[in-house]
Amino acid sequence: MNKKLVLYSNTGCSKCAMLKRWLELKKINYEELNISENDEARQTLISKGLIQLPQVKIDGEFIKFEVYNDILKYL
Repeated sequence: MNKKLVLYSNTGCSKCAMLKRWLELKKINYEELNISENDEARQTLISKGLIQLPQVKIDGEFIKFEVYNDILKYL
């Protein structure tokens, strides 16, 4: 898998923690951007109108997913 996955998360976000655990169980490498620590990441989400977390970007494109396994289609 050569695609770059970026996970946008927030401190205290239980859904974010669950997704991180799932990615680790699937042995999927990812970069995490915590919006409470990274204002640029927060501004990126705001500019795209994305208000729910977690958000996933693969190779520069935000993806929509309902269940975690939907992410696998993009990898």
